[in-house]
Amino acid sequence: NPATGFSYLERFGQFFNPHVVFLGITLGNDIAQTYITRDPGGKKTGFEHGLEGYEIPRECLRKRNVIEETLWQLDYVYAHLRVVGLFYNQPRPIISWYYKQYRFPKAFDPIHGLGFFLKKSLPEIEEAYQSLFQTLLDYKQFLAQRGIEFAVEIFPQRFQVQPKDWALAIKGYGLEESCFDLDLPNTRINAFCRENSILCIDPTEAMSKEHKKTGTDYY
Repeated sequence: NPATGFSYLERFGQFFNPHVVFLGITLGNDIAQTYITRDPGGKKTGFEHGLEGYEIPRECLRKRNVIEETLWQLDYVYAHLRVVGLFYNQPRPIISWYYKQYRFPKAFDPIHGLGFFLKKSLPEIEEAYQSLFQTLLDYKQFLAQRGIEFAVEIFPQRFQVQPKDWALAIKGYGLEESCFDLDLPNTRINAFCRENSILCIDPTEAMSKEHKKTGTDYY
């Protein structure tokens, strides 16, 4: 959590006299947690207290027919039977969810973070991005005053790196692919860092190319 990390830096981290501080940002839970932590109204105090109400817009979801729904349920059960996996190659499961909801996935779900990839962003998602950006500025200013370098590193979602995982997400959650931009969080964070002279390390493209070349599964 970047906001909690900043609190730790103020109270303890700075006294280790680091030469540089690296902040990793997981595209999903870290942005949501920053939003929660910085909420001035105190209404968003945890993943079960406010954020669970925001869903991916229905126009970005494809309706499943009865057959598709039945087959999906069978695939899900089969993929999660560990004893089956001891003897057979079980299907790869989709990236899972925190809110126990796949029919109407939540925009702020800390595991898949699908809301942060919407081309038409929700107002609350915009607020979350602004909370993140303000936190990055707080890091920069605090560290610059102490002569410490600051760098951000992006930790991408698996469906950004491996096309098979995005195909599973589309099928499993019934997504309308045209609603999503898998580069959007990276583009926004990279642009903000450039504008504010913050070093940003983004391995997503390199990981994707390496996966395509070697077939290595990174997740």
